Amino acid sequence: MQDNKTKKQFFIRIILPTLLVFSLFTISIFVIILPAFENNMLERKREMINELTNSAWSILEEFHQKEQIGELSSEVAKQYAITSIQYLRYGDERKDYFWITDMHPNMVMHPYRSELNNTDLSNYLDSEGKKLFVEFVKTVEANGEGYVDYLWQWKDDSTRIVPKLSFVKGFEPWGWIIGTGIYIEDVKEEIGVLTRNLIYISLTILVVLALILFYVSQQSLRIVKKRQLAEKNLRESEAKYRALVEASTEGLVMMLDSKYVYANQGLLNMLGYIDETADELNIEDILCENSLAKNKDICYFKSLQQDGLRQSQVETQLQKQDGRLIDVVLDTSEITLGEKSGYTIIIKDISKHKKIRDELGHSIQKYQALIDSVEIGLFRTTFGRDTKLIEANKSVLDILGFSEKDELFKTNIFDFFHNKTDQKSFIKNLVDNGEVKNRVLQIRKKNGSLATISMSAVTVQDESGKPIYCDGIIEDITDKIKLSEEREDLIVEMQTSLRFLNEPVNNFIKKSVVCDMNWPISKVAKQMTKQEFSAALLTTENNEYIGIVTDSDLRKRVVAEKLEVSEPIFKIMTTPIISIPSNAFVFQALLYLHEKGKRHLAVKNSEGDIIGIVSSEELYKVHLHSSTYLVREIENAETVENIITSRNKLPRLITTLVDSGAKTKNITQIITYIFDTIVHKLITFTIEELGPPPVKFAFIALGSAGRGEQTLISDQDNAIIFEDVPESEKENAIKYFQQLGNKVCDWLNDCGYVYCSGEAMASNPKWTQPFTKWKEYFHSWIVNSDPQDLLELSIFFDFRCVYGEAVLATNLRNYLFKAAEGQAGFFQHLAKNSLYHKPPVGLLGKIVVESKGEHPKTFDIKTATMPVTDFARIYAIQNKIRNTNSLERLNDLREKGIINKNTYEELVQVYSHLMHLRFKHHASQITNNSEADNFIDPNEFTRIEQQTLKNAFTQISSIQKKLSYDFSGEAM
Repeated sequence: MQDNKTKKQFFIRIILPTLLVFSLFTISIFVIILPAFENNMLERKREMINELTNSAWSILEEFHQKEQIGELSSEVAKQYAITSIQYLRYGDERKDYFWITDMHPNMVMHPYRSELNNTDLSNYLDSEGKKLFVEFVKTVEANGEGYVDYLWQWKDDSTRIVPKLSFVKGFEPWGWIIGTGIYIEDVKEEIGVLTRNLIYISLTILVVLALILFYVSQQSLRIVKKRQLAEKNLRESEAKYRALVEASTEGLVMMLDSKYVYANQGLLNMLGYIDETADELNIEDILCENSLAKNKDICYFKSLQQDGLRQSQVETQLQKQDGRLIDVVLDTSEITLGEKSGYTIIIKDISKHKKIRDELGHSIQKYQALIDSVEIGLFRTTFGRDTKLIEANKSVLDILGFSEKDELFKTNIFDFFHNKTDQKSFIKNLVDNGEVKNRVLQIRKKNGSLATISMSAVTVQDESGKPIYCDGIIEDITDKIKLSEEREDLIVEMQTSLRFLNEPVNNFIKKSVVCDMNWPISKVAKQMTKQEFSAALLTTENNEYIGIVTDSDLRKRVVAEKLEVSEPIFKIMTTPIISIPSNAFVFQALLYLHEKGKRHLAVKNSEGDIIGIVSSEELYKVHLHSSTYLVREIENAETVENIITSRNKLPRLITTLVDSGAKTKNITQIITYIFDTIVHKLITFTIEELGPPPVKFAFIALGSAGRGEQTLISDQDNAIIFEDVPESEKENAIKYFQQLGNKVCDWLNDCGYVYCSGEAMASNPKWTQPFTKWKEYFHSWIVNSDPQDLLELSIFFDFRCVYGEAVLATNLRNYLFKAAEGQAGFFQHLAKNSLYHKPPVGLLGKIVVESKGEHPKTFDIKTATMPVTDFARIYAIQNKIRNTNSLERLNDLREKGIINKNTYEELVQVYSHLMHLRFKHHASQITNNSEADNFIDPNEFTRIEQQTLKNAFTQISSIQKKLSYDFSGEAM
């Protein structure tokens, strides 16, 4: 009887609700969900054919525009449009198509019903007698576009007629109608598949529920049996527990209804009552009278009897039988036995633990003092939505500019990152990888100043793997980076100077003034003056060199001694002539001159013939070619002519650096530094002439100058940004900066930085504009430009401030990043342009050269390098990287995880190698007094150099594939 009642309750409580839920679930699917899904699917199909028809319509518009501008005749434009649309296909089977009629209607083009082309469709009926093509015309005449339903053949199967819904749109210039459609059968078929799947799922759920119900009923029966068994085991466990408590080394006391009922032998042993039992002693007296708790007037045990449990764990001292004190912890828990309630008190001897803890506390103080003394910052911060610093040593305070930890602990260390993009990247890598190592970052300290740090961090996770803390170290490396840069500059300077000192004196020979030894002094002096040299060699009647006369001899032996200038020159000559071989080095010649106390040396060739003279003055000038001297000379220049003279020394300096194997990065830095110094000086001259500027402005470099990657033949690309001014003052500001731009660009041209052929210069009024106008430029380029426009404008995305208010350039770059967000078309155009610059290598790996033209049998090394700069530029803009230099951009991309370490190293090697070849080519042409260009004959290279070049071109092809895939979704 009881079993039947239990089964009935089981059916009502579990099985019946489950069946009701399943029934409601099934009804909702077939009555609500499926009809709604069918309507939504049909609506999506309608939107799809609308968008597809508009896309095909844009093809007609494209060819109509070409007709308008005269590029194509009307008939040719229409035929091209028909051909383009005729082969357009879409859909899973690539059989869905577009068709075109005119407004008569006549069929212009149908890809599957060619027999209808050029026929009158006015009376064409579907199988239900509907004049569908007339309906298309009516729809277009009424609304310009719209939907029409009718019956039509199934795709390319003329034997199967099914319902179809089409979207049509008129093209007014040509009087055409273009359209495409969907088959209603497709939607019904998809709904049928969905319905079958839902039926299968529902049946599966029902089977699973049945299995679960069977399993639950079986488990319920087992639970009843287990409960009965548990009651039996409980009685047995009570006896075992009592024995276990007795064997425990910890003390235990039990209180029920405020009375002591039990104390184990472990407590007695702890207090030294070895021979007594709990029955022989008054446990209450032992624990209360001997308790040495802080408040002796209140015994913990008595307060437990009177006031109940207030503190579950108490640390105190108890007195043993022999009078010694021990440290204990009292751990109290509430219990209920039958109708009685009470407490169990576990008493633990912690004397040894307390001693260890005291010693550990002393060690912790020493450890804290140690970490506060190290210069590297150590910190811990919480990790989550409310991230706060919770631990930090003194060095963290010093690095971040705080004096008190309490103030620091109110902050989030990641908020000190100067660049928010770096902040997001750092946290993302920390979450994804659990650690970040040696990331170099800029932080803004409490006082607002910037510092460069190296930061490493790891996450500390809980048992579920969720990060809860972040432990890390930071080190201020601002001074280290500065020292490293200074060291690199010093190495370049030393490398340059040593290179000059190790050149042969043959490079510094000056053609000597040669005179007969019997010529009068006045005639020799005139000859020296005419040839602008400070010494003359004297010969005998047999043309043998016999002596030398210098400016010093003329002063000391003629002017000072008042010797008649009509006297023969041999009377004041110095003989014998001191000479040095032509293959001797500059430093050897300087040492020799110093040893002999002379200022001139005759230079002899390998056959012993004198071929010229070198002077100490000329040799000491070799250091004047170093970059430091050039910069100092330009900074001290008083005229533009002085700057031009100094700039003319740059080619020889770069040639020497290339020959000495200097790094490409160092060479471009020197060229950029000298260029910036020249621009700064020329603008200073201009402002002195024109007067102070009416508003703040920034003179920005573009292209290779903006990237800091100029060569010896780079032209000038520049512009001017000035602050927005009221309309009444705008004309005056434009006039001033136009004059400034004209003068600076003209002077730059005089200094060897030739005019830009595309007039991308500050002398062009278009590129000397207020800040708001520059924002309009960039917005238009990003949103509205086509690939051809961006091909010519790409140099503007590499701008940097050379003179003036750098904040104007910074704000413009911020606007550039914001405007480019989400502009997929803009990045597609940039990527497409980059793919135009194919590396000059054929399918079989052979370097491809020009077969004819002005530079046959050569390739353009500048064009070959452009894909790397394009790659760095595109990803830098996408990821809001502020650096403009290609190598620095690549490094930032690596640090942000956009490219991996291998890709970074390969691209740096490729770029540096190509730039080295470019500089080497320029240096060779300059040495041979040829006009430098970028066209290189690969046959000039060794086989190893050619193979290295081929490998470089292969790497460039790889990054172009990545560009194509990332921004167009297609592999090259």
